[in-house]
Amino acid sequence: MADITASVRGILRAQETRGERLIAHIRLFMGLSGLAMALAAHGINTPAANAVFFGQGIALAGWSLLVYLLLKRSGGRWIGWLKYASITFDLLVIHLIAVAALVNHFGLIEYFHSFGPIVVLIWNLLSGVRFNPRSSLYSAGLTGLVGAGILYGSVAAGLVETSPISVWGQPRINVGDESMRLFYVVAAGGVAALLAVLGRKLVLRAEAEAARRKELEQHKARLARYLSPEVAEVIVDDPTLWELGGVRREATVLFVDIRNFTAFAERNTAERVVAMLNDRFTTLTQVVFRCHGTLDKFLGDGMMVLFNVPFDQADHALRAVVCAVEMVRLLDDLPPLEDGTRIRVGAGIATGIVIAGNVGSPDRMDFTCIGDAVNLAARIQAHNAEAGTDVLLAPETARRVRDRVPVRSIGPARLKGKAEPVELFAVEVAAIDDATWRELLAACTGAEGPGPDDDPDRPGPAAALAVPGGAEGAGSAGG
Repeated sequence: MADITASVRGILRAQETRGERLIAHIRLFMGLSGLAMALAAHGINTPAANAVFFGQGIALAGWSLLVYLLLKRSGGRWIGWLKYASITFDLLVIHLIAVAALVNHFGLIEYFHSFGPIVVLIWNLLSGVRFNPRSSLYSAGLTGLVGAGILYGSVAAGLVETSPISVWGQPRINVGDESMRLFYVVAAGGVAALLAVLGRKLVLRAEAEAARRKELEQHKARLARYLSPEVAEVIVDDPTLWELGGVRREATVLFVDIRNFTAFAERNTAERVVAMLNDRFTTLTQVVFRCHGTLDKFLGDGMMVLFNVPFDQADHALRAVVCAVEMVRLLDDLPPLEDGTRIRVGAGIATGIVIAGNVGSPDRMDFTCIGDAVNLAARIQAHNAEAGTDVLLAPETARRVRDRVPVRSIGPARLKGKAEPVELFAVEVAAIDDATWRELLAACTGAEGPGPDDDPDRPGPAAALAVPGGAEGAGSAGG
């Protein structure tokens, strides 16, 4: 059985205590009902047998009251020895039926032909409500010991007549038949032990599942700071996404840089700088999530955002552009800081094939993208200062959005790491009228985009990030 944690042990012991209280209720009922039946049927038994039956009822009721008192004084806390004391007391008192039969009209034969064995069987089954297999096995073992002692002791002492063959309705017994009867009465305790084991395993599985879900929820809470809620849900619910490796897929990469940061940092304390960054990043992150992007990482005074990762988004290029323009518009609408600094943003966007997945080591990994599109977007973003623009696009991104967003070519630019000049396109933010902008923003923020349940032929996020070659897949292409 799996290791029992302190919390599970507490749950099981609490159940054992509740089970002990429940059995005390049943014992009290049986004791009082036994007294009532003994009173009603006192005329059919001998005085000596009636005395035994009355004694049984009083003993069962009295022990129940004692158990109530012990549990109350303990504050309902677990008392380890109580179950064994109760089982011993109950079985010995119930087996007094043999003594009552011995002093009744027909002698000990009544014990074997009466309801006594059924009562013992029920009591063995009841031991399972404690959810403790050891107590059930103890009940079974004690039943076997006492029952065998009565059976074979009475035969040896000649207290009951025996028959070499099976008999029924006669004042004698067959030892083999009675041994089989005793076996099944004892087996009831084994069944109770099995049910207790299964119940404990169920509790352990429930506890393990609860712990797993708690851990996943903690992962989700951490991821939700960097990913949109639906992306965090996918990554948490699919353990394979935590493995190293990745897969080639198309993505649109957005790099954002906070402008005027250096000047502000020079004039202010570190605490004020961090507070400003946190405030602006909060605003920008909300825009990312509204456009259903994946916040890959913060880069000092900038951030890297992915689209079409891990969800398939047919309009990922447009989403990235709308996300960048919304950032520009929002920060432009904010008032200057206390020292007069106006915080703005510049963005660079590129679309292309990347390796998407987890990169790092088994102990420390990041969910990210690697590829030329990533490098290109970073270089384009840095070119904004030289070009005097807010949002610059790579040629492929511009080609995909130019029928929805006004863009203009600013000509070829030499970018670090690029052998040939790259033609760049600036988004004309001021040229987008309010009606058009509301339409674009609604198209990119009003729905999650195509998901795994919308089109059975479209791969879901898990399939999109499947690692066909394991960690080796990440090395098949690079940045």
